[in-house]
Amino acid sequence: MYKEKVKKLIIEKVDQYSIIEQKRNESIIRFFNNSVSLAATGSSTILQIYATVGKKRSITTINNMADLDRQVEIFISKLQSLPDGEVAELPAKANYKFNNDFDELLDQEGMVRSVKDAIQSATEAGAERLAGIFKGNKYEIGIITSSGNEAVDKRTSYALNIRAFKEGSSGSGISVSTRISGIDPQATGREAGEISKLSRNPRKINEGVYDVLLYPNVSASVLELVGISASAYLVEIGMSFLKGMLGKTVTASNFSLIDHGQVEGGIGSRAFDDEGAPTGETEIIKDGVFNSYLHNSVTAKSWNTNTTGNAGIIEPEPWNLVVEGGRNAKDKLVSEMKRGIIITNNWYTRFNSYIKGEFSTLVRDAAFYVNNGQIEYPVSGLRLSDNLPRLLSNIVAFSETTKWIKWWGEVSTPVKAPYMLVSGSNISIA
Repeated sequence: MYKEKVKKLIIEKVDQYSIIEQKRNESIIRFFNNSVSLAATGSSTILQIYATVGKKRSITTINNMADLDRQVEIFISKLQSLPDGEVAELPAKANYKFNNDFDELLDQEGMVRSVKDAIQSATEAGAERLAGIFKGNKYEIGIITSSGNEAVDKRTSYALNIRAFKEGSSGSGISVSTRISGIDPQATGREAGEISKLSRNPRKINEGVYDVLLYPNVSASVLELVGISASAYLVEIGMSFLKGMLGKTVTASNFSLIDHGQVEGGIGSRAFDDEGAPTGETEIIKDGVFNSYLHNSVTAKSWNTNTTGNAGIIEPEPWNLVVEGGRNAKDKLVSEMKRGIIITNNWYTRFNSYIKGEFSTLVRDAAFYVNNGQIEYPVSGLRLSDNLPRLLSNIVAFSETTKWIKWWGEVSTPVKAPYMLVSGSNISIA
């Protein structure tokens, strides 16, 4: 509806355009002290408009459809006053494939049942108090481009995030899926409850170099940084540690990191990118070798290559990151640790140097000290400070089992992440 109106307003005034209209219906359930504290629904519409005039290009987002004509007029006026820059032809008309991995309707009753099941499972596992949020979204994403692309993509996403508390200690659980049937509230609650129970009475340890076993929550946040850093735009502006790494070995030979435009369970899935190019599969790391950057049309033009279907008009971005190649069980990874720390969750991850890949992140919820393959006691008050090139090159092993991770506090790009054992990481006191 709105995108067609915008097309009529700008078609005679610009050379190229891509208009995306996203309609979203959302259900949110918050729970606190073992009971539902809020159940709410809402809807919104967002317009994204990209246009070029000569060598000028610009993008805007409109959240309020009131006075749409005036907002579009202001956008065109600002576009025409911009200095010349790099402009590329938008992708040609394409045939899109849709994997239809969504629910026809948001299952709000199923969401409430899932919350109750997660709470019960966590308390049975030993937790005293539970809190968290369950978000469900139904999207309808439509696109019109000047190159002839026009399509509508439908998606649903569900994300259950739970924290369990026991005598001052805490544990977390996450379950993410494109369908309500893919949510596992019992396992999510049980994991959070068990971790909170095991992490009571934590001790302090000395700063130093330790082997670390990263739970999927944590490995997802690290690997998301790798996927984002594969953006050719970030390489161009000096904000990626992957500059000059194409074709070089960066990690273990059995490790692969793949970006999927559409994949079962991947709640970042889309059939088309923001320029109208079909999304696909990009092997960022293949068998330990850095294999590909992520491109939109502009970066592809300047690099003399093809778009990978990852626009982001300004910055190419991953859709769903999947780790392949693991061969181990989690318990096997623990048994291989000599002197190390198990980190079950983290937050506040920040780069200290983008070009060097230096970052730090706070250890959240439970962590455990391991000596000669045995968990000895819980620990607290830690920070993981590392360097992404070093961390990738020091991956000792990772699990065959992977889990979809996405949550508001730390992981924005969905990552199907493993348990990951890394040698020689720096642990400091937070």
